[in-house]
Amino acid sequence: MPVKWSINHEERLVLASAEGEASFADLEEYLSGMAAAGGLPFRKVFDATYIAPGVLRLAELRAFSKGILELAKAGPIGPIAIVVGSELEREMAEAFGKVDAGRPLAIFSDAAKARQWLGG
Repeated sequence: MPVKWSINHEERLVLASAEGEASFADLEEYLSGMAAAGGLPFRKVFDATYIAPGVLRLAELRAFSKGILELAKAGPIGPIAIVVGSELEREMAEAFGKVDAGRPLAIFSDAAKARQWLGG
C-alpha cells in the first residue's frame, strides 16, 4: 500500500507516509479514509521521504489540495506537518501549501521536528 496511515483519536493525531509509486488515487484513498475515520480536524504528520521521484505531478497535488479545501467547507481541517527528504519533495510540498492555505502547514526534513511543531 503506497500510502499508509494511522489515526489516534485520543491524541487527535494522524500519522501518514507515502512510499514508492504513490499516486494521486492513493492520496485520494487516504483522504477519504481519514475523513471517514473522523481525522480531518486532527493534527497530521505526512512523511513523503520515501516517494519515488517524479511519481506525483504538480497538477495532481493542486487537485488534491482543492479537494481538501472542499472538505474544509464542511468543517475544520487540522494543521499538517509535511516531512520531505529532497529538494524536489520540498518544492512539491511548498506548491501544495500554496493551494492548501486554509490551515497551518509547515515543511520539515526531520519527523521529530515535525511532531514537535504540532505539539506532540
